[in-house]
Amino acid sequence: MVHKRSSLNWLFILIALIPFASSVKAQQSTNYVTIVGTAPSSLVQPLIDRVNEAADSFGVTYTQWNESAILTALETSLPEPHTIDMALLPTPDQGVWLANEGRLDQLTISPEQPDRSHWRQEVFSVLYDPAVLVVRTDAVNVTKLPFNRRDLVTFLSENAEEMTRRVGLVNIGIDSQSYGYAAQDQLRSLLFWQVMQVFGELDARIFETAGELVQALQSSKIDLAYNVPLSQLANKDLDGLQVIALEDYTIALPWVAVSPSGSERPYVANAVRLLRENGSQFFSSTHPIKETQSDSSELSFQQVKLGPELLVFLDPIKKTEILENWFQAVIGQ
Repeated sequence: MVHKRSSLNWLFILIALIPFASSVKAQQSTNYVTIVGTAPSSLVQPLIDRVNEAADSFGVTYTQWNESAILTALETSLPEPHTIDMALLPTPDQGVWLANEGRLDQLTISPEQPDRSHWRQEVFSVLYDPAVLVVRTDAVNVTKLPFNRRDLVTFLSENAEEMTRRVGLVNIGIDSQSYGYAAQDQLRSLLFWQVMQVFGELDARIFETAGELVQALQSSKIDLAYNVPLSQLANKDLDGLQVIALEDYTIALPWVAVSPSGSERPYVANAVRLLRENGSQFFSSTHPIKETQSDSSELSFQQVKLGPELLVFLDPIKKTEILENWFQAVIGQ
């Protein structure tokens, strides 16, 4: 009888503890900031690890989502609890568009960063991702490597027989980051269209993602690739590859952090601050450009600033014009 009564007492205690345990679990869940992005987890995890090392009383997690799922989550009012706390995007134009549509939270980030490193305290630059030229040194005469766009056109034209079907690009009609590079590239110089024209004449191989483009270089399917995001080369085996930052100009698009409107989750602002503080360390100290390009080269990294001017290239008429010109030059359609 005593044993039965003791068991009942323990049962009542456990039942009483259930609401408390649920409350603790709910409280613990708020100590994590959930981040999603289009980049592979393997690429972003070193940055996430540094944030977690520096974070006090909270942690961050990262999951790769496709672009359409992220934009849908940010564009629509999600029921509570929110599916995501933050998105990390390599497409600053989309971030500015979401802010102008009223889809994002304003965050107070301390200390303040330089002007134009954020847009309306809703879109925050985390790191700048340069677009580089990558060549296979076992297939290309390294003594004649081009270091600007004019020389690139000449080099490819003079070596047309060897380079036919050996050059590669990412389809800017599919990949939004590559479209962003192309939009900024054609804005700076008409030489961009000359480069695209010669790629078309060489029957360039077209890839859906920058990751596929890099894999084609590593597997010797192609020998030269244009406008490769430097981020895609981070933590990669670059043996046999030469990375070139073109000296006339090198476009660097910012990755941006945004938080959906109405999320009101704690620690999001601190997570953005830590991402920004650690973003400069995204590329290791053994920077591939430093290893493969002369220290005497004067590189012109042009960091694209956040602002409403980015929306010009999302205008349907302007975007259609750029895409049609690109496909006409590269594919002849």
